[in-house]
Amino acid sequence: TGVQTCALPICFEMNTVAFGDYNNNGKPDFAALLFNTETKNRQLLIIFDNEEVISVKLNEDVKIRTVKKGRRGGRWFLGDMLKRTNDEGKTYEAKKYEYLPHDGILLYKIKSKENLLYVYDTEQKTLKFYSQTL
Repeated sequence: TGVQTCALPICFEMNTVAFGDYNNNGKPDFAALLFNTETKNRQLLIIFDNEEVISVKLNEDVKIRTVKKGRRGGRWFLGDMLKRTNDEGKTYEAKKYEYLPHDGILLYKIKSKENLLYVYDTEQKTLKFYSQTL
């Protein structure tokens, strides 16, 4: 069962499982949210096609969705900042929004209403996340 959320400018249908090419090798990968009813522990589990598994502990209930690479997935904040100059000549920093190089996972935290974008770094073999605020 999915829940509709519109915390970002685009509405997404969020679920508890997602499929995408998260490690950018052209083969489908699987992500799922797990909840232990006894311990109340929550985890995001990502299973890559090569059987590599990444597990992330979560502190609240979330829903997930695959974000497609490139223009189809829209632009996202990946932690980089741009230096800009306003009309008065003063310099300021602004978030740089980019297209994903490969599929990512969007987590919507239900209680705090926070969006997190998880992207697998294929060079460092690590999962990175970025808060997506308006």
